[in-house]
Amino acid sequence: MHPFRNIALPLVGLLLSGGSATLGQERDRSSIPEQFKWNLADLYPTDEAWQKAKDKLLSEMTGIDQYRGRIGQSPTQLLACLELDSRLSKDFARLYAYASMSSDLDTRNSKFLGMKQEMDSIGPAYNAKTAFIEPEILKAGRTVIESMILEERRLEVFKHNLDDILRRVVHTGTEGEEKIIADAGLMADGPHNTFGILSNADFPFVEVTLSDGKTVKLDQAAFSLARTSANRDDRKKVFAAYMGRLNDFRRTYGTLLDANVRRNLFFARARKYNTCLESALDGANISVEVYRSLVENVNRNLGSFHRYLKLRQRMLGVDQLHYYDLYAPLVRDVDLKYPVEEAQKHVRAALEPLGKEYLDVTRKAFTERWVDVYPSTGKRSGAYSNGSVYDAHP
Repeated sequence: MHPFRNIALPLVGLLLSGGSATLGQERDRSSIPEQFKWNLADLYPTDEAWQKAKDKLLSEMTGIDQYRGRIGQSPTQLLACLELDSRLSKDFARLYAYASMSSDLDTRNSKFLGMKQEMDSIGPAYNAKTAFIEPEILKAGRTVIESMILEERRLEVFKHNLDDILRRVVHTGTEGEEKIIADAGLMADGPHNTFGILSNADFPFVEVTLSDGKTVKLDQAAFSLARTSANRDDRKKVFAAYMGRLNDFRRTYGTLLDANVRRNLFFARARKYNTCLESALDGANISVEVYRSLVENVNRNLGSFHRYLKLRQRMLGVDQLHYYDLYAPLVRDVDLKYPVEEAQKHVRAALEPLGKEYLDVTRKAFTERWVDVYPSTGKRSGAYSNGSVYDAHP
């Protein structure tokens, strides 16, 4: 698969997810100490530097045109095309990461949202421009491509990617068809992007007053913590308020989900897959049987999970276990709250058996600001990891 089509995006959780936080409703990012904010200057020192790098990428993208119709002529032409494509893809990934991660810090910020949207347009445009690459490799055929690799050893680094292209021959169209599929990328992220803005920037989070008299605005982070309350009435109130507000927008979320399903159907059909599941797995060369086997094994062993739920019910001393009981503490009078510094010590202690290399990387992550720790207003919620920049840290 072409690199621009497979940029590693943040692992963004659903609205129900959220990072741990104190119940205090301080969400002003300017009040958070710098050591707890990630340092995006490791990607570009300033927004102006990002702009210059983006302009440079746009000017260099036309260079790929010189290889149209020439890929199968010689190993030299194939190598030069793949090397340029790889470099431009790396540059795109870095630009996209900076724009999207800047936007994720405050999804209400129109400047960074605009930068991200620029990159969302550049990616499909480049994919359309390079729509000739995979069809030309397939036209050359496996025998020719393998002989080229033997003749030009510098192609070895692209061997896996070339083999992957050849493997997907029945799911790759003509140059014209590939261009249409690439152009469809301009619209493909609409449901995902709309969901992100609604869930993080525009969603009207509800407030509840707990048994201790504190009023809490139930954004994702506060909900994640409030649902762990030892007071069952508080947990019940928190769940009813949070899920109730979600239910108010069920039609909007349902429409977004439907749009995303339609997106998946389009790409599955355009690439001649039998199902969306087959389409989703084939990029990583995973068979449907492996996926179904995992699901079957989970279902076969649900007894252990059910035993755990029964045990939780007994320890909590409740007649019936509800959803709002799943996060409740099981042991009374044990306050498991950790300052960030103490949590980091526990992480390092857990990784110590894995050796010095793990500890060194972890220490750098904590001391060189790879992690943006605290929630703030408008910040994207959920599980988050971005390792898309090849020449920088995750």
